[in-house]
Amino acid sequence: MPTIPKAKILLVEDNPQTAQFYQEFLSTKYDVDLSPDGQIGLETLRQNPLKYSLILLDIMLPKVDGVALLEIKQKDPKIAAIPLVLLTNFDDKATIHHCLEIGAKSCLMKSNITPDKILNVVDNLIG
Repeated sequence: MPTIPKAKILLVEDNPQTAQFYQEFLSTKYDVDLSPDGQIGLETLRQNPLKYSLILLDIMLPKVDGVALLEIKQKDPKIAAIPLVLLTNFDDKATIHHCLEIGAKSCLMKSNITPDKILNVVDNLIG
């Protein structure tokens, strides 16, 4: 009986310890690719537009920040439909509201979130 491939998530996170933590617990159900900055994340998405079922995105990133990545993603028809969840500690309400208005599906605050809650949000978006 063939195994069903796991859905793929792109995690764009510049803190190596944080990225490893999220990758480890999400990998129980999903394949997780890591991207250390927004520029590499955007290039990864553009090179593999059909590969990812979900993007988890930090806002405060080097090279291309999360807001800019989201804005660029939403204008690119090849990757615009990929659901995106902000996973951040950046607590500027206006910025978060802007991100939700232009297409982010949810904003999870790293400091207030549990792995079970993240899995629940991811499961609901990936289906």
